[in-house]
Amino acid sequence: MLPSSGNPDSLLQHRSFVAFWIARAASSFGFQMLSIVVSWQIYSITGRAFDLGLIGLVQFFPSVALALVAGHVADQFDRRRVVLLGQVAEWVAIAALAYLSLTHHVNEVIILGLIFIISTAKAMEAPSLQSMLPALCADASARSTPSSSTPRTSSANLNPV
Repeated sequence: MLPSSGNPDSLLQHRSFVAFWIARAASSFGFQMLSIVVSWQIYSITGRAFDLGLIGLVQFFPSVALALVAGHVADQFDRRRVVLLGQVAEWVAIAALAYLSLTHHVNEVIILGLIFIISTAKAMEAPSLQSMLPALCADASARSTPSSSTPRTSSANLNPV
């Protein structure tokens, strides 16, 4: 558990925020591990560095192409349900990737397709996930620090001076 601050406006005083932050940090860590493993796997299958670039493109493209659509979905539908559907889609694609890898029925097209599905799900859920932060804290501390929704930037916001 993160150390508690004596400041009543600290985000650490909100149990739901701390749980949300830890879950986001774990998810980010898992996605980074997946990226490394998939890159290693596709390079071992093809031996071409070009395919590593394709993985990066397939991971990046949905976040740009779907930015406006995902924001609209976050505004029009239940955000919890959007995040849940995105997480389910990611897990199904990851499970399919694991199964196909274990049974040696995987090739570069399948890997790129499944990574595209995972990245599309992440792109669609991102605005809904980010907009859930203010609802986690009863006071205005989270509303004044929108960057605290990401683990990489929230360490500076956890114990305000």
